[in-house]
Amino acid sequence: MRFRPLLALVLASCSSPAAKPTVPPPDPGPPAVVTPPPAAGELSLATLQVGTSTRGFTPSAIYLDASDQPIGARLVHDRTKFIFDYLRIESAPQAFIWVNSFPTSDKGEPHTQEHLLLGKGNRGRQMGSFQAMALTESSAFTDQWRTAYHFHTVAGRDTFWPVFQDQLGAMLDADYTDEEIRREVRNFGVDKGDDGKLRLEEKGTVYNEMVRYYEQPDTTLWFAAKRLVYGKQHPLAYESGGYPDDIRVMTTADIRKFHEDNYHLANMGMIAAFPSSMKLGSILDEAYKVLMSANQRIGTVTTEANLPPATPTPPDAPVIVEYPYSDTTQPSPMMVVWPATRTDMNLVERTLLELFLSALAGDESTPLYKQLVDSKTRTMDLGARGVSAYMSGDHGHPIFLGVDGVRADKLDPENLRKVRALVLAELQRIAKLHVDDHELVAIRRRVEARAIDMKRRLAKFLDSPPGFGFRGTSSAWMNQMDMLAKAGGGKKSLTLKPVFEAIDMILATPGNPWRTRLEKWGLLAQPYAVAAKPSTKLRKDLDAARDARIAAELARLGTQYATKDKAATLAKYQVDYDKQTKSLEDASAATPLPPLVASPPMTHDDELKYTTGEVAGVKAFTATVDSMQSARLALSFDVRGIAAEDQMYLALLPSLLSDVGVAEGKTVITSEEMTERLRKEILSLSVSYDEDLRTNRAELVVAGAGNNVAETRAALRWMRHVMLAPDWRTDNLPRIRDVVDQSLTGLRAAMQGSEESWVRDPHEAWWRQDSLLHLHIGSFLTRAHDLHRLRWQLLDPLDAKVTAEVSVFLARLADSGKRPRAQLVTLAKALADGKAPEAARLSPQGKLLAVAAGKDLSALLSDLPDGSLAKDWTYLCQQMAADLKLGAPTALAKLASVRAAIIKKGRARITGVGSSASHSALSNDLSALVSSLPEGGAFLAASEVGIERPITNRLKDHDKTTPVTYVGLFSPATSSGVFINNAPSTGFTDTSEDAILDYLASNIFTGHGAHSLFMKTWAAGLAYSNGVHPFVAQAQIEYYAERCPLLPQTMRFVVDQVKASKPDANHARYAIAKAFDSRIAAGYESRATAMANDLADGLTPDVVRTFRKALLAQADRPDLAATLHARLPAVYGKIMPGYGKPSPDAINFVIGPAKQLDAYQEYLRATVDKKAIVHRLYPRDFWIPAPL
Repeated sequence: MRFRPLLALVLASCSSPAAKPTVPPPDPGPPAVVTPPPAAGELSLATLQVGTSTRGFTPSAIYLDASDQPIGARLVHDRTKFIFDYLRIESAPQAFIWVNSFPTSDKGEPHTQEHLLLGKGNRGRQMGSFQAMALTESSAFTDQWRTAYHFHTVAGRDTFWPVFQDQLGAMLDADYTDEEIRREVRNFGVDKGDDGKLRLEEKGTVYNEMVRYYEQPDTTLWFAAKRLVYGKQHPLAYESGGYPDDIRVMTTADIRKFHEDNYHLANMGMIAAFPSSMKLGSILDEAYKVLMSANQRIGTVTTEANLPPATPTPPDAPVIVEYPYSDTTQPSPMMVVWPATRTDMNLVERTLLELFLSALAGDESTPLYKQLVDSKTRTMDLGARGVSAYMSGDHGHPIFLGVDGVRADKLDPENLRKVRALVLAELQRIAKLHVDDHELVAIRRRVEARAIDMKRRLAKFLDSPPGFGFRGTSSAWMNQMDMLAKAGGGKKSLTLKPVFEAIDMILATPGNPWRTRLEKWGLLAQPYAVAAKPSTKLRKDLDAARDARIAAELARLGTQYATKDKAATLAKYQVDYDKQTKSLEDASAATPLPPLVASPPMTHDDELKYTTGEVAGVKAFTATVDSMQSARLALSFDVRGIAAEDQMYLALLPSLLSDVGVAEGKTVITSEEMTERLRKEILSLSVSYDEDLRTNRAELVVAGAGNNVAETRAALRWMRHVMLAPDWRTDNLPRIRDVVDQSLTGLRAAMQGSEESWVRDPHEAWWRQDSLLHLHIGSFLTRAHDLHRLRWQLLDPLDAKVTAEVSVFLARLADSGKRPRAQLVTLAKALADGKAPEAARLSPQGKLLAVAAGKDLSALLSDLPDGSLAKDWTYLCQQMAADLKLGAPTALAKLASVRAAIIKKGRARITGVGSSASHSALSNDLSALVSSLPEGGAFLAASEVGIERPITNRLKDHDKTTPVTYVGLFSPATSSGVFINNAPSTGFTDTSEDAILDYLASNIFTGHGAHSLFMKTWAAGLAYSNGVHPFVAQAQIEYYAERCPLLPQTMRFVVDQVKASKPDANHARYAIAKAFDSRIAAGYESRATAMANDLADGLTPDVVRTFRKALLAQADRPDLAATLHARLPAVYGKIMPGYGKPSPDAINFVIGPAKQLDAYQEYLRATVDKKAIVHRLYPRDFWIPAPL
């Protein structure tokens, strides 16, 4: 996995000076002793002495919590110099292993190494199978100069050490083959088309991942920025994930050298968290044994101190880079970037700079937001939806100030220069502020508020399980440890207590603290100006280049085999390729499978303590974690029963409650003031939706949290404010409009993100389109149209004459819908630019609305297929007119009526988590809050799910063929494809023998075991994230695969894998092991929320326990392997077209460009139905249209 933190790096290929290695550590000699040296007395954090060796480790630092009490330590293994950061946190044991892995080119050796170690060679496959049977969850990612492998164990604390030993062994003793390297990186495979002809395809897991990565604007932008900052040939500017052009020339020797140079214990370390029940002495003893039994290979240690100097580009002319996209109107990001010149910053200055940047560019209280985003105060209208500033933790600490969602017509050198000049002018103004200037006082207060907020969040950081082993876990703990390692002293505050004390003194000192600092920090120097811009030509060029490479490889193979034609060449190549494949599959089949752990968890959370009851007549769930300092309380309101015509107002209800300020009587707290107060007063306040598609539960969740009782009380007060008194006055329309516009821009850009962030959303919308409510609160494509409509209602000029003239203008504009697409594109652009003759006679206010219409039409034209283009254009013009006529006062009143219908006691339930002392102290406050809610709320929930299928009905506007069995969301901006097929399957409440056996059969190829479809497909380079997923809580089974080079090739491969399988007792044991998951390693709040939701959905621990007992009852069945194998066609056939019998209840959903959808349709016609059609869905099909 290529982890994208805020920084993603990109560069063209070149050789360069790599980071210079230090002197190798002394040869530790053979590991003759694996027993730890004896230590007298009970060992504890309090007795550790920095610099004094104990049990084979020497502490170099003691970590302190917010109360200055020891909570962990950095320990260096005496023999190997492996770094062990020990943390005492009450959760399941979990670890984060890192390797220094500075890239030496743009070929992506660090990223490829990560992929290979996780599943290739006997050691990699063995690790995957071992972790499955040990009930271990793990993940990994490649950062710029570190690669991380993290895991947690839930099957008893003794399981941690064998898992750690096995993980370390797989990392150090890699035994993957050259062929496995080639297939993981980039290779040419043979695919047999549905016409029986062979064809060559370019593939490779790392390659496919990074090709897709570089189709995204943020990647391209950061790539260019880092190149400017460090120079093209610098380890901190190389693409550690691999730049596609350079991945193609990587060799097996490159990979083997990189492993040899970097993967040794002295160049590695681990952060591990253990509960207090696991004693420190025992932990060190076990860690010592593992390290002494590991490969003792020595090597050089490379750190940031060994980096070559940066060779930055002069920051003169603005730089515009392109990314491939299907149209040129997509809003995109721009950045102002300062070079990596901050090489001597201490921790106080570094933290103060971070706080200053947050106060400069961020939310609506910051000056650059006001100048670039806020519609009331901006001096440049870029269409931007947000600003942010970030200081990198990498060497020299370059600074990146981003402007997000800039309109494409503003992404030019002139506007980049203007933005750069504006930012510099603001910094210069701040540096010159007089000591008595009110703005200086305001900046100080903003920085102080952010300092308070950061202190609170660092305290919460320590009060939470790290989350190691979960996908998406970031490098936050590693970054924190690295930062502290650069500071002096033997005792280090994890919450930076001395740092904040120093910052408080700086901010309390009279004068302008920024006068000299801004210059010292380099912020008054000329920065770079960079932007990413969409390009349709680049999309075409990339596709053509891929075709050319395939043709060139085919010609090379023809010469190699001395064949006369393409068919003969491919036939010979396929024989050789299949021979290598069989060799790899034979090795995989030989992977041993250990036994299942002795005591698997029988519920989702065996350790969570909770009670249920009522508070002021409302059902309450209370989880108690006595080690918690913080507390969180949430009110969940059932949103079902809202009239269909009002459900569009649900689309942005959470943000409109939390982000626009509050107005209670004559007391008005603006959103800006509210944001600053929240920073100072509480840990968090959130408003969001939560759903369960099986039970149709749909709730609005209002939650507040604090790090102590006083803060949590304040959070409860803020919850009351947002629930009962959001500022939806017409006087606050500018802020409300900004929230709507910024959210709309974000939703329209959703499909630019990584697949994992959005593809399930349209699939679920298609699947559950029988619920209008789900579409309005859960589908970004539906919500985008809802927000578009709300935007036009709120654009009301509050002048009846202007509204009337614009309504007439839009009615005339609707008549243009019959024009060809090219003319409509030209017309929309002319309107957006304010140059359309059609709008010339409008009043000044009317012309502004015509410009707004042009911008929206330009943004939406690419969502409209040719088959419904005229109808859609006409609809949009009529809809804008109708919503404008409705007006802002009416829209705000409708929002208020929807809020009032939801925020009622009869719709609420409570979820709380914290210590018993917190619960006791907060009970009266919670009761008072619940009692303040309006009474009522009963409704008939059954009416929410109907027989109408609105997306299918809109599909008929441009595709009237029936039946609609297979659909594909048209996504022309990418080259790859996505599968998400699902069907009904076994659920927790069904414990019949047939249901249990079907479920076990569905588990055979799931997970990360050596034989799993994930590992097989990954190894073949035919998908990135992929696999069969039995979702027993939802009573569904799914086949998912993303970044597929060609959809039919991937589906044929997985079908062939299942067909070729044979009954296997190991597979049956594996299937049972995969049935046992647990949440005990997760955060306390997420555990409590999940359990409360389970109870609300009827999935009690007893239900889960009964189901798992029924599973275990099948374990000793002598014919289990054969029985499960016989069920595969029926179980997997539901989600794998071309295998078994299709299910009429299945949802067959794919995503991709025309090439992918066409190829998949050919596959279906060859394997399922000669008349099969992949019906193309477009974003407009997900709209719930206005009633006109």
